[in-house]
Amino acid sequence: MRAVRHRRADGTETLYWYCRLTGIRLPDIADPGFAAAVAAARHQPAARYAPGSLGELLADWRRSPEYRATAPNTQRNRERYLALLDAAEWSTRQVAGLEMEGVRQLRAELLTLRDMLADRRGAGAASVFGQTVATVFAWAVERGRMAFSPLAQLKGMRLGHIPPWTEAEARHAMEKWPEPLRRAVTLAYHIGQRRGDLAALRWEDYDVAAGRITLMPEKTARRRLARGLPPLRLPVPKALAWELRRWRLAEPGATHILTHSGGKPWSKTGLANAVWRQLVAEGWDTRKGLHGLRKLRTERLLEGGATHAETAAAQGWDSVAMVSLYGRGAEQESLARAGVARLEKRVSKTVKNRR
Repeated sequence: MRAVRHRRADGTETLYWYCRLTGIRLPDIADPGFAAAVAAARHQPAARYAPGSLGELLADWRRSPEYRATAPNTQRNRERYLALLDAAEWSTRQVAGLEMEGVRQLRAELLTLRDMLADRRGAGAASVFGQTVATVFAWAVERGRMAFSPLAQLKGMRLGHIPPWTEAEARHAMEKWPEPLRRAVTLAYHIGQRRGDLAALRWEDYDVAAGRITLMPEKTARRRLARGLPPLRLPVPKALAWELRRWRLAEPGATHILTHSGGKPWSKTGLANAVWRQLVAEGWDTRKGLHGLRKLRTERLLEGGATHAETAAAQGWDSVAMVSLYGRGAEQESLARAGVARLEKRVSKTVKNRR
């Protein structure tokens, strides 16, 4: 048997007992069923992780109701970052019963890992890593597995904003880029949706007669379904309809609207990586991604005279707040032009009065 001393949040201590052979948690030693539990534990397969280790904590978190209640896409996104802690150097770390000094040390090492992730994959990925791991440790504290979370009150990273494409850049990409990427840019330019939704679009989602594309946004699907909201219905402009007709004739057997050079559908990550490489080749800001076209479309809608409500509907947003965030450039220029026009009118009037 093996005993692990654990300090609760209120300062009291308790002992957790484990079978040394298999790592299975046992009842308290004073429990009448302790001996029977030991005998049963010895016949169980050995645990993959040591009791009280980070590996054991992550395994239990993945089996928890809280984890299972999250959307499959959320689980996939979180696993991309939790996988970093599955490495032996992390999974074997003891986290149960850590004193405050040990918690501080663990926090420092996790933040170092987050900084390394920011250098390699960007501040956005590093921020999601911090949020994901902080969620696990908060769960551990609530369940009495740890007295303190090493990522409590974690400050978010300064992400900045994704820069929009310029109209000239978009036109160049739609004319000069390799065909599979040219199509992705063209579709994003005309309907302004996220890359995951673009990659998932099937030909059956396009109603030629009605002139619209129907899609349920991956990011907000659960919220929309919970509120009884239907899928988005996106009007297809004439220029895009002409392109779609050409693509369909070129690939009559395709199931998805966007396919790579092998004729198969893009994955969300594969499409993002391919666009990133092309941006590097052009010498453009790689932060733009396809999402920068979503911003460009917002600006184009506002510059074309669309209201905030109309722009939000066209982009698939439930709130007009996102319009102000994504369309700052267009709004600033519009307001500036209006202000200058008023100033010129006033100056002109003053000059006339002096005459």
